[in-house]
Amino acid sequence: VLATALVIVLRDYRTLRRFSYVCMVIGLALLLSPMLPVVGVETLGARIWLNIGVGTIQPGEFAKLFLAFFFAAYLFDHRDQLAVGGKKVLGLQLPRIKDLGPIIIVWIVSMGVLVLEHDLGTSLMFFAMFVAMLYVATGRKSWILIGVLAFAVGAVIASAMFPHVGSRVDAWLHPFSNEQFTKEVGGSYQIVTGIFGLASGGLLGTGLGQGHPAITPFSWSDYIYASLGEELGLVGLLAVLMVYLIIIASGFITAMKIRDGFGKLLASGLAFTMGFQVFTVVGGITLVIPLTGMTMPYMAAGGSSLIANFMLSTLLLIISNAANKPEPDTTSET
Repeated sequence: VLATALVIVLRDYRTLRRFSYVCMVIGLALLLSPMLPVVGVETLGARIWLNIGVGTIQPGEFAKLFLAFFFAAYLFDHRDQLAVGGKKVLGLQLPRIKDLGPIIIVWIVSMGVLVLEHDLGTSLMFFAMFVAMLYVATGRKSWILIGVLAFAVGAVIASAMFPHVGSRVDAWLHPFSNEQFTKEVGGSYQIVTGIFGLASGGLLGTGLGQGHPAITPFSWSDYIYASLGEELGLVGLLAVLMVYLIIIASGFITAMKIRDGFGKLLASGLAFTMGFQVFTVVGGITLVIPLTGMTMPYMAAGGSSLIANFMLSTLLLIISNAANKPEPDTTSET
């Protein structure tokens, strides 16, 4: 219903550009709203939910949409200044010092989310989305390098300062150690049982609805991918990833086809966000990276994630519709 309403109301996605700073305020408010007393809810060390009486919502899922609107508008307006290069180091054209302001501000905010809410996933997604859109706007690989180094420094500091983040890193590095496996809070029990579930699925799986995926904690939400791995096997998992690949690739194709710079940045940012979310979930389950606690789009339990990702795909459809409209004939008859 919301997706249909968005298609009807938002005839021209460029309208969002006029409300870029309003979107920024709304996005930051949603991002930090779990810190509110009474309504803010903390679970397993992360404070990322709001209690609305009839249930809980995860405002960070909606914040990513509003912040994508703001980032696209801001980077479109300032892309020329940000694309100007400074000194060249090891073959990379580094940006000028005075142009580092935006990425520093976004880094501070993302670190603030990590420190205050102990939410590595949202913080990482928020910062990665900005860096990716910054690269699309300027075409300079040096921004990616700066972004990766900046977040790595922040994450290392946070893992040393905050037990919740440090526990996830320790569980990732030593998942099969007896100390980590038997730890009551923040251990590797979930990771290991998820890996055993994937292994027991083999090539073709135990069958849909079969097996014992519920042995893994949060098998219906954080670990839905491991549950499907047990039931559908490696073939089923690759098929699921192919569906995601089609959706994400369609988003990037839309970004390449649209002539409007704002639409190009917005489409690429939204497609990257979904791709990055899939990568962090699958990467955490398969021990490529530490667990982040993010949801698998369209699959994991969580109404907030489902609604937000439906809105994301609807926005891509709206931009795709604009990209595929025939150009008006401006030639005059002679």
